[in-house]
Amino acid sequence: YSHKWRGMVRAGEENVSRGQFRVHPAQKPVALMDWVLKQCRLAPDTPVLDPYMGSGTTGIAAARLGLPFIGFEISPTHFERACDRLHTELQALPLFADNKEQ
Repeated sequence: YSHKWRGMVRAGEENVSRGQFRVHPAQKPVALMDWVLKQCRLAPDTPVLDPYMGSGTTGIAAARLGLPFIGFEISPTHFERACDRLHTELQALPLFADNKEQ
């Protein structure tokens, strides 16, 4: 995975295009977590567990791949922000999946 990422300077920060900005100091790009999940070659319906949910980036990547997600976060503020991001993402996903990529 190749990505320009020097702390705050990132290439293709997709969240800004959806009207969202960084909500966590260690927030990862969704594209990175998408790549990681694809490398795992998970069977369909395999739950993705993130015990340090942070901003919910892994959950967003899981949702885009149609995988169930379970996330834990100790910080109530970060948990709420992650839930908001996941809720927004789930509303933006198409109702019916297009299986042309698979």
